Amino acid sequence: MRGVRRLAGFCAERSGAVSILFSIGLSVIALSTGMAIDYSRSVDARAKIYQALDSAVLAAATIPSAPGATTPSSEQLTAFNTALQAQLKQLHNVASYTGVLTIDSTGAFVGNATANIQLTFSRLLGVSTVPLALTSAVNPSTSPSVEIAMALDVSGSMWNTDLSGVSRINALKTAAQNLVDQVSAAVKAPSTVKVGYVPFTMNVNIGTANSAYVTGSTDPLFTGTQWAGCVLERPVPEHISNAYDGSVGGPKGRWNAYIHPPEPNGTGSGPTCTVRSNGTPSGYSSIQPYVAGAPNPLTVGPNFNCVRYPIQPLSTSLTTIKSGISGLTAEGNYGTMFGLGVTWAMRLLTPDAPFPGADAPGSTRKVIIALTDGEQTTEAIYAGNNYSNCKSAQNSSVPYNFVPSTLKLSGNPISTNGPVDNFSAYGYIYDSDPFGVGYTNINDVDASLNPLALSACNYVKNNTNIEIFTIAVSSAAGPGTTVYNTLRSCASANDHFFLVTDYAGMINAFAEIGRQATRLRLVR
Repeated sequence: MRGVRRLAGFCAERSGAVSILFSIGLSVIALSTGMAIDYSRSVDARAKIYQALDSAVLAAATIPSAPGATTPSSEQLTAFNTALQAQLKQLHNVASYTGVLTIDSTGAFVGNATANIQLTFSRLLGVSTVPLALTSAVNPSTSPSVEIAMALDVSGSMWNTDLSGVSRINALKTAAQNLVDQVSAAVKAPSTVKVGYVPFTMNVNIGTANSAYVTGSTDPLFTGTQWAGCVLERPVPEHISNAYDGSVGGPKGRWNAYIHPPEPNGTGSGPTCTVRSNGTPSGYSSIQPYVAGAPNPLTVGPNFNCVRYPIQPLSTSLTTIKSGISGLTAEGNYGTMFGLGVTWAMRLLTPDAPFPGADAPGSTRKVIIALTDGEQTTEAIYAGNNYSNCKSAQNSSVPYNFVPSTLKLSGNPISTNGPVDNFSAYGYIYDSDPFGVGYTNINDVDASLNPLALSACNYVKNNTNIEIFTIAVSSAAGPGTTVYNTLRSCASANDHFFLVTDYAGMINAFAEIGRQATRLRLVR
């Protein structure tokens, strides 16, 4: 029995030692965990203090200085201290801080901040705070040069007066002109401001003076009229590319002139086609002549549905830009496609693709502002019914035939009967299927335009240094709609997307984009 008791005592003594060691181990683990938490919190606090300091210096730098000033003004100091305090007082683990603003010999605003970060668990080791010293600087004289290309929906629905009684197009024009003034005032010499715009519906117009970038502008189909300036998109995958080599036949070369093909002139089993032929694929039953300056795009013949407002390339003549914007109207048309507006805005911001004037990528800030007011559509369906009225029509003389490649378009030929879809800058999307979707129902076409738009947006975001701001206009483009989701996904960041449902919202959206496009940047 004694042996048993000794064994039990031995076990009891050994158990106590293990308990002591286990307790010590737990203490070490707890202290290590606590120190890790302190470290994480101090790193987070440092990042937030840096952010607060950056914001404070930027706030001061936006206030103009007196010529030759070597010290901050009282207004600049107030802005600096107010911004710094507003953010740091929200950090509960900052024991104390100081902030000093100066102007250095280069004219840069320099903010220095010191802070003591409170620790919790590390106090057990006698360490209660961690000191930080941070510096941030902004040079107002180096505000970036800015290039802005606006892709503007000028389709017929933009005449709707649901923005506080003001039409969408008129609200857009006021807001866009305000932005031009705002950016011009914010950017300091020697930096420059260049602005251009791309009016779009289901195609874009590069201007009749730019035939050097185009093939087919003297096609025999223009007999009796002339090319109005619209272009077709290049074959897939160059339909969303900014690459341009100037060649005539290559995929990265010139664009083909927009030529609405002659469609069958027979009646078939229903009403006739809109752009009827003379009974052959090589002529029209009638042609309305081109009238320079006339905004109506629905003139029968090769220019049918060609938007009449040409692209304005980047320019430093901001009065010219504002004048052009003021003259925009929204005319009745067939269809709206957002993606090609984004693509051509990108081309304006790319050197020599095809327009000259854009700076090489670098210090210049490049911005696209793309706006539309509703779902994308080729308008080949209405209330579930095809109304192109052409799908059963045939030619009365030579059999109908359309070959997309003759216009440098992708897609399949159409023969015998007329097309179901309306003609676009990409061709007959349903009938020729230029993107290889494999349509079986015309109702699927409009939905497929959103992935097309996003492919254009993603190309910009993945291949260029251009920021995209998007604006969805009207409650018809609100949350839950496809266009809302598309434009939100197209934007470069969440704060680059805006939903506008009234006049004030339009003005404010452009103003905020102007502020973001011209904000000062930190130099160190």
